[in-house]
Amino acid sequence: HDCVPNTNHTDEETNYKLTVRASTRISQGHPITLSYAYTLQNSLKRREHLLENKFFECHCKRCSDPTELGTYSGALICPKCKTGLVLCDKPLDAESSWSCNNLQGHCPGYSIAARSMKL
Repeated sequence: HDCVPNTNHTDEETNYKLTVRASTRISQGHPITLSYAYTLQNSLKRREHLLENKFFECHCKRCSDPTELGTYSGALICPKCKTGLVLCDKPLDAESSWSCNNLQGHCPGYSIAARSMKL
């Protein structure tokens, strides 16, 4: 599993045939990966799904990055400054706080506890 898989797959309900296709170039010796989660969801939702349904915690590059590899798919617009984005400080820690990334002095110190982040 990887939240940025290098393959995609389809399955046929009638004969249970699974077709896996490379979606990027896969170099020899590199793992072939697919995603067990819906890749358009943010890390919080994907990790919750994987833990509840696949019984493991994902620690991939995307789940480890507060910006989700620059997609900002889990970010919220800061309710205080309206220009910054509220991001998870430690994405692999379910109890981590979330903070505004607007560091130009407009929103210093805005933070919210993880338990308040019911998405």
